[in-house]
Amino acid sequence: MDVDFYADCRPRHLVYFSFCTCCHVFYIGKTNRFFKECMLKHLMDIAYAKETSALAKHVQAEGAQHVFNFMALEVMQPTIRGGDMSNKVEEMEQNGFYCCKLTGFQD
Repeated sequence: MDVDFYADCRPRHLVYFSFCTCCHVFYIGKTNRFFKECMLKHLMDIAYAKETSALAKHVQAEGAQHVFNFMALEVMQPTIRGGDMSNKVEEMEQNGFYCCKLTGFQD
């Protein structure tokens, strides 16, 4: 997978890829919040063992040595005309999932 842009923790409206450093498990998510807030939410869910978080469930099941790294896959830039950013980001998430599935990122 080629990533042809730079994204720090400040973008909003993005699709991200999170992968376990110990095994080949990955998670593709979307957020309309700042990327930093999204990552912190996942880390807090892991720290507090939230049952609603797929990443937290993985760490609980496999052990604390399983750590996730995050990478922005695509950032949606708002246009002058605006539009429903949530729907656009959701569509990007689905496209990102199929891209990763086709390029062999799954287990």
